Amino acid sequence: MDSCDFYTTLGKKLRARRRTKHMTLSDLSKKLNKSVATISKYEKGEVLISIDTLVDICQILNIDIASLLPITSTDKSAAEIARYQNYFSDKLYLYWFNGEKHCLQKAVLENKNLSLTATMYYDVDDISNYYEANYIYEGDITYSDTCTVFILVNTKPPFDILTLRLPSIGINSMHVVGLISMITYFYQSIAMKVIASENPLPLNDELKNALHISSDELKNIKRTNFFFAQ
Repeated sequence: MDSCDFYTTLGKKLRARRRTKHMTLSDLSKKLNKSVATISKYEKGEVLISIDTLVDICQILNIDIASLLPITSTDKSAAEIARYQNYFSDKLYLYWFNGEKHCLQKAVLENKNLSLTATMYYDVDDISNYYEANYIYEGDITYSDTCTVFILVNTKPPFDILTLRLPSIGINSMHVVGLISMITYFYQSIAMKVIASENPLPLNDELKNALHISSDELKNIKRTNFFFAQ
């Protein structure tokens, strides 16, 4: 990533975090003692941000600065990284079907595999501009030979912890089926069937049908009282 791409991406991430905090450009400019125009240029990647200013912004928005920067080193063992690197994916696109709203919903996972951490941009309208997500989650990745588990915390209400479990075998294939568990707006625990892919998928009836709980899955629920995503 060259410096121009870095600052453009950094600006998009900062804008996304500011929006999830329901903070306006004017609010942030007052806290930083900088003009609205300057803050806007930071977010567009038009002006370089000094490290001091970036630290100040991260403190105001309650962001871990490491989550904004490329990984240059890792405290994970080389053996651990090497063992599971075949399962690594820098980015995953997630889809699920919301039966209440009768629509497909989307999220994007950015994975920093050298540090085994991830950021999820959850409930995005435009997959090509996923930094404009309604919610952002951050946390850790655990790889194994059977499954990959993401445990992520909402950057706004930290009591909202999301768990995503995907089969490791085939995670780099066309797509895999997994489960997300989290809480609702009314603090109810829920689980959702999701499809994860390394590339964006067409939002068509085929995807929608694949995300519906199938008759076989319903039979298994009745038989075992467990949900097996297939």
